[in-house]
Amino acid sequence: MVKNLRLKSQKYSFKEEFIFAVEVLVDHGIPNLTQSFTYGVPERFRETEVGFAVNVPFAGKARFGIVSKKFAEYSGEIKSLSKILHPYPIITEEQLELIQSSIGRWGGQPWDFLSFAFPKIPQNLKREIQKVNGINRKVERPEFKLGRSYQELVDLILKRNKLSSQLLVVVPSLLEIDFLRGKLQKRFIEYGSHLTANERSINYLEVLAGVPNLIIGTRSSIFLPLAVGAEIIVVNDQNFTNYETRYPHWNVRDIALLRSKNFALTFYGHSPSLEISRLIETSWMRMGQGVKEKSEIHFNDGKISWQTVVKKNSQNGPILILVPDRGYVNSLVCQNCRNLYKCECGGRLVIFESSKSPQCFLCERSFKSLSCKYCKSNRILEYNRGSLRISAELGKQFPGLKIVNAKSELNYREIKSKTILVSTYENVPIIEYAAVVAQNFERFGNRGELRATEIARNTLFDLLAL
Repeated sequence: MVKNLRLKSQKYSFKEEFIFAVEVLVDHGIPNLTQSFTYGVPERFRETEVGFAVNVPFAGKARFGIVSKKFAEYSGEIKSLSKILHPYPIITEEQLELIQSSIGRWGGQPWDFLSFAFPKIPQNLKREIQKVNGINRKVERPEFKLGRSYQELVDLILKRNKLSSQLLVVVPSLLEIDFLRGKLQKRFIEYGSHLTANERSINYLEVLAGVPNLIIGTRSSIFLPLAVGAEIIVVNDQNFTNYETRYPHWNVRDIALLRSKNFALTFYGHSPSLEISRLIETSWMRMGQGVKEKSEIHFNDGKISWQTVVKKNSQNGPILILVPDRGYVNSLVCQNCRNLYKCECGGRLVIFESSKSPQCFLCERSFKSLSCKYCKSNRILEYNRGSLRISAELGKQFPGLKIVNAKSELNYREIKSKTILVSTYENVPIIEYAAVVAQNFERFGNRGELRATEIARNTLFDLLAL
């Protein structure tokens, strides 16, 4: 039997010549590989510069990477770049230096920080980019500016914006951005997770080109590329939103301090954090303080009630009442023995609305009637009342005043006098109030954490600034 002939194809081994080599920070997702990798640059990719976004072969796949270094001499066999994704650098040399300093400060690998430093930029997004590099220059010592109101923050931004070629203001949340949007009568670029992916990309490229004179953003904006002579203002550095919860747990304050060798740096707050206080004590940071006005503060000691404070000030502007929790009734207990009512699944019983029966917080099972399994009493005490229940009670106590619950879609600038705004401590709307009532404020000082006193002090002075 005659076998069919098989032709064996021969592979031609072509060794591509490189005009220079580059080091690339490869987004490979392997935690223990923290170094960069060397790749050759052929003639067709001659325009490659530090900061270019490229595709490179890694472990048999095409991986995304950032060019971190460029050099003419190299040794050994190296692989070639596969593709240049954008005809301009998407990150500056100063940003890359910041990434390396951050690794030295917290550990981790480059992409633990690079993922925050710039957004994913679509290839079809065409922009005219000028190369903007931060440079080492002599700057004044960082300063902490102690403010007494949020209007002072507005004045500080307007003043420093005239003195600096570019000003970056890093705020804790969207609440501060909304406040500044209503107060600043000038255009500024926003940057943060509240924007869509496309909006973030467009705004990032404008910042990279050095276009905007004023940038206001949340936590990740601290990594933005800045022009020569720029200044950074960090607002309320001790706010928990300025800390990244994922490894390597960087925070805005320390990133800003790492950048202080290249850019002027100012911290603004109504009470300094422990870290800032220490830097002031060692004369590493300056202290800027205005004249403090004496505020009228009352405590729940029986001399004056909070109801009197509300009635006395309701004609002068809106009243803010702060409560610990959201919801209607967040826990039910036996009025006789104080036993906590729970469902068979282990979830506590709550009331979501005034017209509804108690329900399990976990499985949502409804209970038409309740009886304590310890003392058999059927008397129920609504123990942990939320903002909705307190709002209903306030409507009965102050029939002549409008009661409003804080919501994300609410336009707070439209709130006038004869109005009570009910909010939790976590998301306090920033407007000017005639009076602030802080219920259960002692919960901040009674915490078991090390920073309990600092948090209580900072919260108190932030409320006074309102």
